[in-house]
Amino acid sequence: VRVPIWVKQGTMRLPPQRTTPIIAVGPGTGCAIFRAFFEERHSTRLTNPTPSRDVFVFGCRHEHKDYLFRDEWHALRAEHTLDLLLVAFPGTSDIYIHMSYCTDHTPCRDQPRKVYVQHLMEQHARQLWELIDREGAVFYLSGNAKNMPKDVRRAFKAIVVREGHLSEDEADKYIRTLELHDRFMTETWF
Repeated sequence: VRVPIWVKQGTMRLPPQRTTPIIAVGPGTGCAIFRAFFEERHSTRLTNPTPSRDVFVFGCRHEHKDYLFRDEWHALRAEHTLDLLLVAFPGTSDIYIHMSYCTDHTPCRDQPRKVYVQHLMEQHARQLWELIDREGAVFYLSGNAKNMPKDVRRAFKAIVVREGHLSEDEADKYIRTLELHDRFMTETWF
């Protein structure tokens, strides 16, 4: 049996300045590229300690079955490579466990409803906006191309409108400018 495979070079790269904050949204297997990104950031910080302003937003259906690289994410948070780790487990029922790891490494809140990565973004809108607008963060999105990318982009736009006090049209232009300057990057697949 012949199985055709190929390797396609990815489009996402870390920013050239190692101190530029990154916001990575990678539900499910979308987290794979960010594992490499944060490992690179961690190794850089071992030789050149700088405060972390990096955020990782991960979501999967079931914490015990699908939380890929769980121990690594928590270690990166404990070692201050990640400033904020946001995790959603919407599951297949209305039971939801959301862990937003605060500075003391304990969950900030639990809620009894389905919440996805875009909801976590909206809950942390002010912090994300400050990273994007004031600190020049790069926003990355990786994962399944079905509904998630549209929902995340919609949430990102809502953050730009609300926190940036922009109109819908101005927010669209703002996001297009981020894309043109490689500060809003998406890599999704079916």
